[in-house]
Amino acid sequence: MLFMVFQKIKENHAKQISILIKKTFIEFVAHTFTNVAKNEFISHINEENIMNLINDYAGYVAITDSNIVGVIMAKQDKNKITALFVDKKHHHKGIATKLVNKIISDFKKQGAKSIRCWASFYAVPFYQHQGFKKTRGVVKTKKGYTYQPMKKIIC
Repeated sequence: MLFMVFQKIKENHAKQISILIKKTFIEFVAHTFTNVAKNEFISHINEENIMNLINDYAGYVAITDSNIVGVIMAKQDKNKITALFVDKKHHHKGIATKLVNKIISDFKKQGAKSIRCWASFYAVPFYQHQGFKKTRGVVKTKKGYTYQPMKKIIC
């Protein structure tokens, strides 16, 4: 087992985060989006945009051997996880669970009663295992983004 460090996201993580998100999105999520939505999503995932998000969002990274292998970002004022990505080589090792638990802990400290997310089809079983429930049916936007709204009571 590799030594893993979990820390709050910082601006100097932006490049590695953008690479991780793009790679993982293409492997596990992109096939559920239309080409327009897929290309739009990928075009927004760059170092500059990630740096801007880091300033407005709470989040953590999982780091091993100086490489970011997992990331979670959340909008605390909306009690919503907006991104959770773990490198394929590190799936099923508890990294996503630890990242989610860190965000939930932060949200609880802020007085949140619940936490929401828009899960990809691939991530739905993971979120259900974490105690999230589907809040309605699958959503497909006009642009072709597809997701499953979910929520977990955390109080």
